[in-house]
Amino acid sequence: MMKAGKIWWFAALGVLMVLLPGCAGSLKNYGHYAPDTGTTRLFESGEQSAQYRYYYCGPESSPTAVLGLKKEYILEERLWQKIEPASPVYGKLLAGMHDRARRVGQSLKGYLLYSPDNTPIGVWYSVFEATPVVHLIGEKIVEVIGPPSDLYERYEDKEDSFH
Repeated sequence: MMKAGKIWWFAALGVLMVLLPGCAGSLKNYGHYAPDTGTTRLFESGEQSAQYRYYYCGPESSPTAVLGLKKEYILEERLWQKIEPASPVYGKLLAGMHDRARRVGQSLKGYLLYSPDNTPIGVWYSVFEATPVVHLIGEKIVEVIGPPSDLYERYEDKEDSFH
């Protein structure tokens, strides 16, 4: 007769074999991101690359993230505001981000964004903990979930709790 521990182990293994393929299928349309010093330098230079359309989320005075998406992709924009090419607003947005991040003791980082098939599709700039979620909802239609709108306030709350 089989011991109860072995029966439990085989049952758990069976459940995993059923659930894991379903989970993997639901994640197949999600891309990923990776820190990139070249992207950090691009944003710190204040220059816009001609290969991207730029967007920001959060308040214009201190956005929580700036996104550059390759022009062949379409962004699901409901949480993002478009930045017109060569607009002076771009520099003001970045300056506001730098100022706000510095006030809460954080630094800004650049990331490369990748599609599910590892194709580079964009760039991202934000504080370290504000990680993007990249989701292809169509062949060239991308949803990028940005940081929460109260991102900087969360850092201020952490600072207040230490005093």
